[in-house]
Amino acid sequence: MIIETFRIECHADGEPLLSGTAVFGYFLTTAFAQQPGLPATPAERERLTEACENPPSPPRAAGPMLSMLDRITGYWPDGGAAGLGRLRAEKDVDPGDWFFRAHFFQDPVQPGSLGLDAMLQALEVLMIERGMAAGIAAPRFEAVATGVAMTWKYRGQIVPENQRA
Repeated sequence: MIIETFRIECHADGEPLLSGTAVFGYFLTTAFAQQPGLPATPAERERLTEACENPPSPPRAAGPMLSMLDRITGYWPDGGAAGLGRLRAEKDVDPGDWFFRAHFFQDPVQPGSLGLDAMLQALEVLMIERGMAAGIAAPRFEAVATGVAMTWKYRGQIVPENQRA
């Protein structure tokens, strides 16, 4: 098993643009079979099956290779910890998807960056449903949060054998 941590700094015209850290690893197949990930609480599991009437359709702003949502399975306008809305989405996993072959050598998983993109695409749906794009003929979204630290954790990996993500 190998775990690598590295720092990233990007500059444009000599000026700092982006900085961050990343961690990745190489593991034996047997290690993944026993990996618990971040276990969901019973309340979190219940939310995954909570009924919802008339969920919205996901936007198709991304091209087919980068579209990370196939359907929205739940939308609660006043849900979430801050009451700003909650959305649940799914993607069908195709074992032939390009990213399984393009990930790290002999490690066919969906890259974490595409998981983050799925969350951003879900946020776009939520913003549209909340009327934040009202009056804009073809709204475009960009993930811009300068000077804001961002951290996220994954509950497990998406591999070719999965059916849904």
